[in-house]
Amino acid sequence: MTARLIVCVTCDRMADPVPPKTRGAALAEAVEARAAVRGEALSVTRVDCLDGCPRPCNAALKARGKPLRRFSNLSPAMVDALIDAARAYAADRDGRLPPDLAARLGPHAR
Repeated sequence: MTARLIVCVTCDRMADPVPPKTRGAALAEAVEARAAVRGEALSVTRVDCLDGCPRPCNAALKARGKPLRRFSNLSPAMVDALIDAARAYAADRDGRLPPDLAARLGPHAR
């Protein structure tokens, strides 16, 4: 797999009080753990912002020559769908996702 999954780990910074572990940090850990169980070589990069604070828990897929695909309002229940999306994104020349897979990641996938 040659796609990189980018996960915002600061989405909960607007909460009062800020939790000790943000939802994004928990998502990044869950993706890494599940990818290892599945035998997927997935690069996960943690960043401080993906500009999706109104719908927190954001991740994006990025690869050379392909448009960035961002997903918002994610939850740990979506980890398998996110890994499947990374695989499909990497496999498609233009980074397109099958509609059913995009739908599994919610209405805010773009």
